[in-house]
Amino acid sequence: MIEYQNTGAIDQVQKPTDFNLSELASASELPKEYKTPYTGVIYHQHKTPSCGAHAGSYIKNLQENKIHSPAYLWKRIKQLDGIPPENGTSMEMIFKALQKYGVCELSLLDNDTMLSLDKYTDSDVITPKMDLNALQSRIGAYGYLWNPTFDQIKRAIYDFKAVIVRVEISADFWTPSWNGTDILPLHTKFNGQGGHFMILNGYDEKYIYGVNEWGDTWGNKGLFYFDESYLPRVTYIGTCFDYVEKSPFIFTRTLKQSMKGTDVGVMQQALKDKGFFNNSVTSFFGMITLDAVKRFQKSKGLIPDGICGPKTQASLVQ
Repeated sequence: MIEYQNTGAIDQVQKPTDFNLSELASASELPKEYKTPYTGVIYHQHKTPSCGAHAGSYIKNLQENKIHSPAYLWKRIKQLDGIPPENGTSMEMIFKALQKYGVCELSLLDNDTMLSLDKYTDSDVITPKMDLNALQSRIGAYGYLWNPTFDQIKRAIYDFKAVIVRVEISADFWTPSWNGTDILPLHTKFNGQGGHFMILNGYDEKYIYGVNEWGDTWGNKGLFYFDESYLPRVTYIGTCFDYVEKSPFIFTRTLKQSMKGTDVGVMQQALKDKGFFNNSVTSFFGMITLDAVKRFQKSKGLIPDGICGPKTQASLVQ
């Protein structure tokens, strides 16, 4: 049995500037039942309070039919939120990280939640290749709905394929065992423990269905459901929309020989992906990189001066 010290979902205050999902609801008729298929892996966060990063990865898995890396998203979230890793994060920071960085595919960064929290949070392992891949999954905007009704949750699932839900949980959420007959439908008994993020991706007339990140031995092979009696434990839902399939890396400076940094590594990776750079990505702008930039510029009809300015950068990220 896993003992959870911190569940990982920090509460947040509703702001007047937040998009309200009820105002964005479509006018189409709501089917009596709907489900966005989930065929990806069922992650296990273990003792890491990273349910937010896992839920954020799930929502991109469902929207794009790919398998993304919660570890990448967690590392980026922790660079943004200023919250100690052991305390988890807020839903807003999940979406802000997806908006700024996106999330790379699992094949590029394994989700090893058995690492120490420090190592799981360490962003030094992120490579330019991961960053470029992650940019393809950036989102455009996001919105919330506080204290949603059962029908409002259904509408959000139908309109946006999936939503992240924040629920208040207690020890009965995972005890007395992981067996589905003990925890499904989710318990309504409550004595207070903390917040938890999960994904909702389906419904019928009686239940809301979703995906948790406590492994495939929990619940119904990692899946869960609840009825209207569970709503008092649902604080709010949120989702992303108007998401961008191809989002360019934003360079903030002109790159020249002898420079080094993450942006140089992104440039090298882009050159490598386009067949102009055959060496390892070093994030240092040396002679080999200079030659690759010149050859790329020449192929695009640009002045082959070896300086990676706005025109060269725009061509690289197309």
